[in-house]
Amino acid sequence: MLGSVSRDTRNGMNNNKPSTIEAAILLSQMETIEIEKIGAVTGVKLSLDPARSHKHFQVFRGCSDAAGAIAEVECRTARVNGASKGALIYLALNEKFAPTGAEVVSRLGKPHSVQAPSAQAGAGGSTIYVYPISGGELRFAVKAGAPDAVFSIAIDRTALVPHPRVASRLAKWGNVDLTPFTA
Repeated sequence: MLGSVSRDTRNGMNNNKPSTIEAAILLSQMETIEIEKIGAVTGVKLSLDPARSHKHFQVFRGCSDAAGAIAEVECRTARVNGASKGALIYLALNEKFAPTGAEVVSRLGKPHSVQAPSAQAGAGGSTIYVYPISGGELRFAVKAGAPDAVFSIAIDRTALVPHPRVASRLAKWGNVDLTPFTA
């Protein structure tokens, strides 16, 4: 399990690379998913995205400006009456302020697993550092090359869903579409 986080990260994100990692840890330790708390931790205001939501889950999204460490946040939460369980929080980072893979390992230790880029992704692919958390995984996508900046973080609480039909539906959550709202 991951260590505790200092309280100062609850006041929103700054451009401090270690605070990005601390915010991810804090989000991974949330027992219940509260959209307002996610917004407070990340500094990004989230709103319901009805176009991406459906009967199994609700999608909340928000963007930050280029001066923030976190560029965009997406949170997918299972509906109470839906067949799906769990939640997925996805943070897209601004590369300029992103921590490196080495900084992640320095703070969290050696990853439980490392997923190498697929052959299809080629040299531009990313390496995923996976850390177990209560009820799921904390994943850091690290850009290949130098610098090895983390470009996204996922807090996935859908990984341990036992029913195969639900698990196959939740597998689609991994393909998060982060096209900007203004596009």
